[in-house]
Formats: sequence, C-alpha cells, structure tokens
Amino acid sequence: MRAAQRAAAGLCIALCAGFGPALANGQEEHPVIDGYAFLPEERWGKLTEDDLQRKYYVEGRWHGFLRPGIRFYKRTDMGRFLIVPGKPDDPLFAAVVADRDSLGKPLKKRRSMVRVFGTPLRVGARIVLLVDKVQKLPDEDEQFRARLEALGDDLDAIRALGKRCRERARLMEDTKLAEVARQIAETELRARRKRLAPGDFQGLFELAKRYESDLGDMTSAIALYGEVAESPKAPLADRRAAVRSLARLKAIRMRVKDSYKWVTLVQYRHAEGFIFRRGVREADEAWRRKDRWITREWAEFEDAVRAELDLRRGQVVPVRTNLHQHAEAARRGKVERGQNYVEVSRAAGFPRHVNHWEDILDAKPIVWSQWILPNGLRVYFLDGEVISTRPAGSPWPESEWNGS
Repeated sequence: MRAAQRAAAGLCIALCAGFGPALANGQEEHPVIDGYAFLPEERWGKLTEDDLQRKYYVEGRWHGFLRPGIRFYKRTDMGRFLIVPGKPDDPLFAAVVADRDSLGKPLKKRRSMVRVFGTPLRVGARIVLLVDKVQKLPDEDEQFRARLEALGDDLDAIRALGKRCRERARLMEDTKLAEVARQIAETELRARRKRLAPGDFQGLFELAKRYESDLGDMTSAIALYGEVAESPKAPLADRRAAVRSLARLKAIRMRVKDSYKWVTLVQYRHAEGFIFRRGVREADEAWRRKDRWITREWAEFEDAVRAELDLRRGQVVPVRTNLHQHAEAARRGKVERGQNYVEVSRAAGFPRHVNHWEDILDAKPIVWSQWILPNGLRVYFLDGEVISTRPAGSPWPESEWNGS
C-alpha cells in the first residue's frame, strides 16, 4: 500500500510560513486532533524512524499550487518539502490545484491559513509526510483579534500578543496584520495609562517610550513626556529627562489658554492655520511644487487658479460676458462670475483679507486675486474679474499630512 502511494505521489507541499496559527508556539496551543499531533516548523524535513508510527499536522499560509506541489507562503529554507499523495483524478489533488481545501472552501494566496494533516512515510532516504487532508483556518488577523478578546485585562499577555503579531506582520509583509498589531498595542497602552497612579511620573515616562518604540506614535509620546516636563510635582531628574526626550523629538512648547503643552511640529503648524501640501511634478514648470506648508487660504487660492487654467486648456473662455447682467446681480446682492471688484463690493461688501498672485498667461502679465469677505464668502478674480466663488461655510482644503 505504501509502495503504491509512493508511486502515485506527484504533489509536494513546501511549507513556507514561519509558524502556524497566531501565537501557536507550544503543545498547549496545538492539541492532538483526531490522533494527529502538531509538527513545528523546526521539525519539517527532519522526521525520524520513530515518527513512522505517528500522524502529524502542520499549519501555515497558503501560497497556491505550483506543479508538482502546493506551497505555503514565506519559508526562507525552500529545501524542506513535505510530500503528499495525489493523482489528477484524486479529490484532494483536484481541490488543492483549484486553491480549495478538502471541503471545497476557497483559499486565498498569501492570506488563508490552512492546517495540513498527514502520515509520515519513507521515500528513498527521506521520511516525508503524505497529506491526508487540508483544512482552512481563520485568517491570522481574525485569530489575533479573537486571542485579544480572550486575554481580557492581562496586560502582560496582551503585550506579548502584540509583539508576536508585529513579528508575523513583518515576516508576512501583511499590512492588514500590522494594523491589528497596532490596535493590540494601543489597547494595552491605553489600559496601562488608566492604571497609572497619580504622581507616577516614572510610569508616564516609560509609557511614552513605549508609544515611541512600539507604535511610532510621536504625538502621544510627546504628550506624555510633556506631562512630566510641565508638572511641578515631578522630580527634577524626571523633568530634565522628559525635556531631553522632547528636544530629541523636536517637540514645541505651545501656550494653550493659561497653561503650556508640548506638541509635534505638525500639530503646531496645524494650530497656526497651516496645512501640508505634497509636492507635484508637472510638465508645466510653473506648477511644479515641493512638499510644503501653506495656509489653508493659499491652498484654496491655488486650487481656484488651477481650476480656471484647466477650464481654459485648449480654448478661449471669456469671463466678463454680460455687463448689464453682472451689474443687476450686484444690485440684488449676488456675486457671480464676470463681475468686477466694484460690483462684488456692492453685492457683498469689502474684503477682510486679500491675496494677490502675479503670473503670466498667454505671454501676458496677469494678476490672480483672492477676497475673503466678512460673511465667509471667498471670491477669486483674474485681472479684477470674478472667475469663481466658495460659499460661506464651505470646507477649506484639508492637510495632506498622514504622519504623526
């Protein structure tokens, strides 16, 4: 029977997934299932004569069928192969070739976790594992979330869980799993913050370091360092250490009402009314931009100018088209495209803020202008004629900064 299986064996599984299911490191994490014991990665390809009387299962991430076998994802040592029996008309063979488990459940490459059951068999000089069935498991992010819920308020265990999740996310190059790792760390650190006793400045300091190292969350780290630095009750040594950390992170001390707080440079710029605009590479040299911080008003000004230039691309677009209509609209208190400065001031009043931008259009010098009216209306001009407006209360451009 074994000889027939060896002759029929045409399917390999190269198990390339570092570990099996999330956090499965010990025997207690992998119970014996229907007589099959868990085979850890360090024993793949190292079965002995003693294993011939046993049955095993292995776990990893599915990576699809590649004749003559099926691979799991991310195994650094591709020399370890686990053989499985299979024929073209065999149900197991047909299932794995179609990226399905033994019950027909679909398997996603590089994402689905699977459990492979098999029986050891000697093939020549090697002892391999003949696969009996393949079982789909919950994805790793689902496993980690379930384990987090099961841990309750055991913060040390949650920390270990987060570390393991980060390692897996890095190994698997899995952004979804990395986000789960971040959520686990945030859950733990928030809980530790609530448990800190009043006046535990060393605890605050250590927590800030964790926000730096585990999450890369400089905003939260600076806020915690700032609490220590600004508290008159903190020991002088702790305050000085906190100030050094704040200087290292290039934090800024900002006055808020009757007190001070420490913030990131980005927070400070946002508080001062600036937004971040990413650089653009344009064929038109005039519109090439580096990454920069500008006011929200200037950002909208740029957007209005760009919209008008896009409108004029390849065609002549008149602005002031009907003098009588523009004057009548101004008399009724309405601002519209084509009106001049006088008509806009008659319709809506004089601006409280003005910006000008000198430019060249069709080889002629021009001036773009921005009026911000007391009622919140924003009006944009080309050589003194309205090209567009933004109603009062309409949102300003948002910052494109996505860091901390």
